[in-house]
Amino acid sequence: MTEKEKMLSGKIYDSSDKELAELRTKAHKLSQQYSSLYEDDERRKAILDELLPDHGEGFFLQGPVYFDYGVFTKFGSG
Repeated sequence: MTEKEKMLSGKIYDSSDKELAELRTKAHKLSQQYSSLYEDDERRKAILDELLPDHGEGFFLQGPVYFDYGVFTKFGSG
């Protein structure tokens, strides 16, 4: 079982695992980019699509935002 699989199943895991560290670094960078842009900046949607790929239509977050991984987080529509 990988460290990511352990984490997602609620087991004790090693957060310094290379795969998790890379996901976390990517999420931190995307969170910072999103938070630094104005609300009407079109680039925000592309960042959210990459950071939080499982979200419904009309999804929006008021910055600043901070995610450790992002890709494991789900949001509905609106």
